[in-house]
Amino acid sequence: MSQQIPGMPVHNGIVIFEPGARTFWHIHPASQFFTALRGEGRTGVYGEKARVVKPGDAVICPAGVKHFHGAGPDTQMVQMTVTGDHPEGKRVTWLEEVTDEQYNNIEK
Repeated sequence: MSQQIPGMPVHNGIVIFEPGARTFWHIHPASQFFTALRGEGRTGVYGEKARVVKPGDAVICPAGVKHFHGAGPDTQMVQMTVTGDHPEGKRVTWLEEVTDEQYNNIEK
């Protein structure tokens, strides 16, 4: 679900990822941030190790940075997102699938 916030050039939404589920790699032309509300998740920037996110963690996804986010392998994750509106109306560009190797390559 996504809603435009009146008077602000952003959309917000709640996303529920089932265990092991993740987005494809993607880019936001006008940035995004999300906060983990429940469960444990993972997020990563292309070419870097993924990191674990827990309830209360806020993640900033700068404009133009290729990244992913999703649930941990054994737990659901619920996140609240706020995504900037781009003047051309596009909020995301979807790319290739995140491999299991990339998903499991986490910071220690």
